[in-house]
Amino acid sequence: MRFRLHLAIDDEVVGNINMDCRAAEKKIVFRMQNRALVLLETHITAIMRPPPSASLTCDDTQFTIATTLSHSTRPYFRCSQVTQANVLSLTLQTMFPTIPWLTDDRATGGPRLLRKRPRRESTRESFYGSSSSLAPSFPMVNAAFDAAFHYRVQHSIECQLDGTAPVHHVFALQQPAIDFIGQIQARRPTHFIKLFSFETRGSRKFLVSDIDVFFDKYMQTPPTQRHVYEIIQADMPCHLYFDLEFKPAFNPHVNGDVLVRQLKHLVALQFYRKFGIHVSADKNMVDLVSTAPDKFSRHLVVIAPDGALFVNNLEAGQFVKELMDTFALHADDSGDLSFNVMDQHNQPQSFIDMGVYTRNRAFRCVWSSKFQSDRILTRHPECRLHLDNDKAFFLHTLICPVGAPTGRRRLLRCPQLLARHGTSTRPTTYHVQSVLGKHAAPIPPLAAFVVALATAQDNVQAGIRAWQVIPHRSITYHLVNNRYCHNVRRAHKSNNVMYVVDHDRIVQKCHDPNCATFTSRSWPLPAELRTAIASFLACEKHVPTYDQ
Repeated sequence: MRFRLHLAIDDEVVGNINMDCRAAEKKIVFRMQNRALVLLETHITAIMRPPPSASLTCDDTQFTIATTLSHSTRPYFRCSQVTQANVLSLTLQTMFPTIPWLTDDRATGGPRLLRKRPRRESTRESFYGSSSSLAPSFPMVNAAFDAAFHYRVQHSIECQLDGTAPVHHVFALQQPAIDFIGQIQARRPTHFIKLFSFETRGSRKFLVSDIDVFFDKYMQTPPTQRHVYEIIQADMPCHLYFDLEFKPAFNPHVNGDVLVRQLKHLVALQFYRKFGIHVSADKNMVDLVSTAPDKFSRHLVVIAPDGALFVNNLEAGQFVKELMDTFALHADDSGDLSFNVMDQHNQPQSFIDMGVYTRNRAFRCVWSSKFQSDRILTRHPECRLHLDNDKAFFLHTLICPVGAPTGRRRLLRCPQLLARHGTSTRPTTYHVQSVLGKHAAPIPPLAAFVVALATAQDNVQAGIRAWQVIPHRSITYHLVNNRYCHNVRRAHKSNNVMYVVDHDRIVQKCHDPNCATFTSRSWPLPAELRTAIASFLACEKHVPTYDQ
């Protein structure tokens, strides 16, 4: 139903407006010129009428709606000169049976409740327009108040939760921002809300925003002031992505562009081998660059066909690790497939940053730079994606896409150390209590040799916590207690190491992300062990079928 009334918000006169009561939707719509302001049931705390003693000084159709549209100030919608006041009163009581009706004692002061607060520096004409003995027939509100009020509405958490205001809210901490997203999704399904972080002087803040609102504000920000990161939320489906970097000063003979092209080829090959998905470097890979003379830096985002996504970024990282392990097995001594580069200590490290596959990881947005840096992440000339506009390109660079729900997408799985049966060429993992415990590692003399070799590196007693077999190829022993790594020449603080044995040699590798592609120098195996290993690897029936 529609009613005509005179409205003031707090002490600011708006004028004569239309008020729509939508009972089915349980909301009130105030129409002011070309604006529409919505009050939901959750916004209203009380409806107040003047006491009977105020009837001589107050309009008998007058009532006030108390709201929670702002946390700092609770706006009051003061209504008077209502057409069909009794009908409106009954309608409101029927629509909102749980909202209390109270007596507004402040109304006893007479018309002051609805009267504009006097202003010394403005005239009636400058505030209301042309003078008239009648109330204006259309809403006339002070521009500054109008802007301030709508700012309060737009920035009200309650309005953003209900959907009456676009979502765009800044948090000092990450967890409250994640909780806010959960509250929104609990009230209404949405696939267009994103979590970002941005750097300011001395701090990092977190922004939950509707993607359209975010993009508009993002593009209005000067490029030198954009220091924004997408938060890759835990357990959120995502594209495969890479952070590729090295220091040219320590790698004068490394051609980064060649390494990136080589990686693109291997990624496409691994997608087809593992998932049967055809990925094209030209059509399915976003290539971004922020290279400077002192640092080579590229980002890759792989947009798999038909909307396929990894189930989360941890399994995307496992895919990358398996890719590197698979092709490292075929690398020859010349290092044609090596992605190792040298760090400032002249130690090898991976060209691929394996540390970016963690929960709630921050990943820099395109057209942003790091704080106090002028290296802006931009589109690389070799990126051949054809998109209509900047916004479409920006959306393609997001690791966790917005839009269609994940129920319509294929989710790619790559769990860590997944046990297999039969004649798989992928590693199979078996946990053991100790070298001599239940389901002990195969070839006890070999296990003892591995433990002795690891212990000798830094005189810390090693043990075997798990072992893997790739039939016809290798046995991997995952150690416990001893974490000495030949890459960093010390023991890691938390990440374990492993020793990989093939037919005639043994090498050390590491679980640390910074050492993901590292392989130590090899140690020869005694002749009697080589014979036992060859016999074991050649006979698949010796490979147990225990689950992890």
